[in-house]
Amino acid sequence: MVIYYVKPEQLRKLKDGKLEYKYSGDDKSLFGKWFMQAWWRWVVQFVPGWLAPNAVTLIGFFFIISSYLISYYYTPLFSGSAPRWTYFFHTLSLFIYQTMDAVDGKHARNTGTSSPLGELFDHGCDALTTTLMMLTVGSTLQLGSEGWVVYFLLMFTVTVFYLAQAEQYQTGTLVLWYINVTEGQFAVMGIHLAAAIFGPDFWLQTTTVFGHTVSYNMLPGSIEITVAFLTACANLINIHAMTRVKGFWPVYGMLVPIVAALTFATLWAAYSPNHILRDHPQPFLLTIGFIFAFMVGRIVLSRLMQQNFSRFQPLVIPLAVGFVNAALNERLFPELLFLRIYLVVSMAAYTHFALYVIHVFTSALGINCLTIKPKGQGKSQ
Repeated sequence: MVIYYVKPEQLRKLKDGKLEYKYSGDDKSLFGKWFMQAWWRWVVQFVPGWLAPNAVTLIGFFFIISSYLISYYYTPLFSGSAPRWTYFFHTLSLFIYQTMDAVDGKHARNTGTSSPLGELFDHGCDALTTTLMMLTVGSTLQLGSEGWVVYFLLMFTVTVFYLAQAEQYQTGTLVLWYINVTEGQFAVMGIHLAAAIFGPDFWLQTTTVFGHTVSYNMLPGSIEITVAFLTACANLINIHAMTRVKGFWPVYGMLVPIVAALTFATLWAAYSPNHILRDHPQPFLLTIGFIFAFMVGRIVLSRLMQQNFSRFQPLVIPLAVGFVNAALNERLFPELLFLRIYLVVSMAAYTHFALYVIHVFTSALGINCLTIKPKGQGKSQ
């Protein structure tokens, strides 16, 4: 396989065992600490000893994919209702994913199989889950209309995820504060569960807030955006602190891809002659999700391989092209055809990246991706 994402000299260090790996994170989640740790410790004891932590992660991720596909089948435009059982399934799927996402690390430590591949695999699934989870909850809340509410919910969420990884890249430690992804996932479960118990139209009711009539479905998004904004500010403060050590451009330069992606995606959606956010939201938002997942994967890989993160991300360029074509009222090519091709390309790019990473690390470390080799047959998992 052609070496592209990993420099040859770094790959040799990985094979020779000269790249030391130790996960550094601090999860301060209140829910996790007070309520969930006991549950996760109980579940991990049932994970078979031959099953790799990556497989545990993947099992949970399959539930998220299934949940999204069901949501897409019934409410592709984020409007209208679905059978009540689907909302129960969304709740259960997210709970299973959360459990598997917490258990995989505990299983890795119990079996002595922690590895850079495990962290990449975990963050890769998390990155895609972020998009699929927000699209699914957008359907449950019936945030259709022009599509902008779902768009901004997704943009704030993936931006915070990107900034968290950028902060870890710069500081070496992933810090999750007292209200973090665990609490966010429980909030999303609550949204699905309310629709399952009280009916999907529950979120279309209205209430009065400071003298203004507001639909119930606007409240969770407002809270999410507020929390995401505050979290992003905290990330940026910690990132900025590193400029005193590394300088301005080496630190802020890695934010260029996300700023470019946010700018051109927003402009494309605003100028779209086919109203892609209103009439074709799923392919557009999925494409953005894969782009962000790809960039996050590159950040994590660069940190683990101790190499520089490239500020030039080619996968963002078509967003600019899409905007220019939209501003020219499709004079260059049909917008919807370009969007579908872009979705396929972004999916293919991310899939290639994932397979490349799996191949590189399993070959270099002498491990399997989804199973644990018996002792003496490989290195750490």
